[in-house]
Amino acid sequence: TETLTGTLIRGGINCTITIRNSKLVGDTVIEGALNTTITLENSTIEGRLMGIDLETNNKLYVRGKSLIKGQNAAIRGAVNAEVEIDGGEIIGVIKGIDGNNNLKVRASNALIKGEHAAISASTNSRITLTNARIEGKIAGIDVGNNARITGSGGHIKGENNSLKIGRNAEISLSGTKVTGRKSIGRNSNVVGL
Repeated sequence: TETLTGTLIRGGINCTITIRNSKLVGDTVIEGALNTTITLENSTIEGRLMGIDLETNNKLYVRGKSLIKGQNAAIRGAVNAEVEIDGGEIIGVIKGIDGNNNLKVRASNALIKGEHAAISASTNSRITLTNARIEGKIAGIDVGNNARITGSGGHIKGENNSLKIGRNAEISLSGTKVTGRKSIGRNSNVVGL
């Protein structure tokens, strides 16, 4: 276990970071620069501000019984961020995952949770859920136009909106429980709701 102030780990351009069987606590635990790849296995990341801050073209792989927590967001992703979660928990006080344009999220057997939204992003998001639990107070998933969301099993829950989706979305859910109001923009194709 390591607890410090400021940012604990700063990955440089084209950097690869692997953290295994660890607990790290800081203001922001990991910041990735351009094209950084981060792998987290069976570890806990607790950010007093943000757990992991991904810059442009970053990739984050979360494996095993990992936990990422953050006050503003557990994970913040800039343009083209990719997040793949297999079995972990992502818990943000405000947002679980806060992405920008072209965010890609693949979550399997995972929990993603946030007070505002579990997953939030701008345009062109690609979200694939397999037996994942998505829980937000205001919205489970809150994304802009041109989103592609697929789900198999699991649960998407939002007290105000389970899904708050912009225009031109493609949504395909199979066996996914959806709890809460749905706000889906015009010209969207929806299957399984």
